[in-house]
Amino acid sequence: MLLEDDENLNRGIALKLQKEGYQVFSAFQISEAEKLFDENRIDLVISDITLPDGNGLEFCRKIRNKSKVFVLFLTAMDSEIDMVNGYDAGADDYITKPFSLMVLVSKVQAFMRRMEGVCGHNRILSGNIEVNYGEMRALKRNADGVTPLTLIKKGTSDNDLLYGKRKADFIKRTDF
Repeated sequence: MLLEDDENLNRGIALKLQKEGYQVFSAFQISEAEKLFDENRIDLVISDITLPDGNGLEFCRKIRNKSKVFVLFLTAMDSEIDMVNGYDAGADDYITKPFSLMVLVSKVQAFMRRMEGVCGHNRILSGNIEVNYGEMRALKRNADGVTPLTLIKKGTSDNDLLYGKRKADFIKRTDF
């Protein structure tokens, strides 16, 4: 999740992270971020500190009361005491503006690698489809619950499907 009130900066960071393969939930205010955090599975929070409807430090403390999600502050507040306050609030990292987008992406990648190793999160989400490549399984979530899916090798024709299986038991690449 990205919490940044500067629209151009928010859009630019979100686009770069999406190009790197990450799903980004963008918020411009703390109230939006709180709602997104409560309604979605968030792995990493990138947050400014000075925001129109509050303080990113307080937002971080609220998150820390209910989650161990990685928090990275991205802010213009660059004094030593500001950084110490950020870490004291619960931040895992702190980047000051102006910043390098390549360094930010590298830090995000490092956090995600560490999270995969610690938490075993090796999954890709696309809409209501979840592919967990660590467990080699796929699921489709809908109002009725969760349906396991069988993946087929790319390029497999309908005639090549395993004997005895109905076509409805398989999800094709075009269904993603």
